[in-house]
Amino acid sequence: MELSVKPAGIDISYQFNFKEPMLGVIKEDRKIALIQKFLQVFELSVDQLKWSLERQSSEYIQFSKFYGPAWFNVRYGFEKVDTLIQGAQDEQQVLKLFGSLYRIFEDEPIAVQRVSIRMQLLTKSDVNEFLRSLNPYCPEKFKDLLKGRGVSYALSIPKHNLNIGFAITNSIIYENGIYLSIENEFNPNLYKFDETYKIVKEYADFVWDELKLKIDKEGGV
Repeated sequence: MELSVKPAGIDISYQFNFKEPMLGVIKEDRKIALIQKFLQVFELSVDQLKWSLERQSSEYIQFSKFYGPAWFNVRYGFEKVDTLIQGAQDEQQVLKLFGSLYRIFEDEPIAVQRVSIRMQLLTKSDVNEFLRSLNPYCPEKFKDLLKGRGVSYALSIPKHNLNIGFAITNSIIYENGIYLSIENEFNPNLYKFDETYKIVKEYADFVWDELKLKIDKEGGV
C-alpha cells in the first residue's frame, strides 16, 4: 500500500567515536586551538561554551545555537562527538553543520560513525490501514486494546560495514501521523563524512521506496 505523506518535523543526529581518546586536548595549547576552531567555524561567543569535568569522555565541551529555526547542539568529549539538528531547514544546512564539525576532527582516526534520522509524517490516508499492511498480525488479547501498531527491521550492508535499524509506527504527537526512525551505524568506519552522508541518503531513499512512502509535493496532505 502506497502512502502519501508530508514531513512535519525532522531531527537528525550524528555521532562519531575516535579510535583513540584525544588526551592531547588536556594540554593547554591544544585545548585553546580546539576552542578557537569551534568559535570561528560556528560563529560562537565564549559564553555559549559549557564545560564538564565530570564527563570528559563525552561532554567535555558543549554548545548549542539556533541557525534560523534549526537548533544545533554539540557535545565533544575525548572519546566521541555527539551532535543533533532539530528542525533542519534543508539538506544543505545538514551538510554544512555536520560537515563543518567533522572537518575539525578529520585528522583524527574515526572508529565508528552513526547517523540517526527521526521524522514525523502527516497524511490524509488511513495510517492504521497502512501499518496493518506492513504488520497484519495482532495477538488476540490485544485487539480490544490496540491503539496503534508498528514494525521494525534490521538490515546489514557488509560492503559498507553498515547496519541499519528502522522502525515505523503511529505518531504519538499527531493524531493521523506516522513516526519513522532510521538508525545507521558504520562499524568499523571506512569513510569520511561526505561519503558517509551519500550512503546514508542512498539507503534512506531505499527504505522509503520499499515502505512505499511518497512525499506529497502538492501540499494536499
